[in-house]
Amino acid sequence: FVTSLMELKSTDINRQDFFGSTPLARSVRCGDNSIFTLLLRDPNIRADISDDSGDTPLFAADELGNEMMVERLLTMPQVSPDPKNLWGRTPL
Repeated sequence: FVTSLMELKSTDINRQDFFGSTPLARSVRCGDNSIFTLLLRDPNIRADISDDSGDTPLFAADELGNEMMVERLLTMPQVSPDPKNLWGRTPL
């Protein structure tokens, strides 16, 4: 299903929901490594988008202890290792 949506030219891969969460952030929070990896293959993916709390996907990956996701996110040039959320916390 996700693959089919990604193939549509009208799909915004970085679209935020009511809480500011993106599909990438949701895949991290759900611990879904396969969808996470699939989304990262899209050249338009932005892994630095923060939600309404100021949390990026890196926050969720670190909180859940998913080292593979943390490492993969940190290889992306747009991902900062120390963004601050609304409470001044950083993910690492």
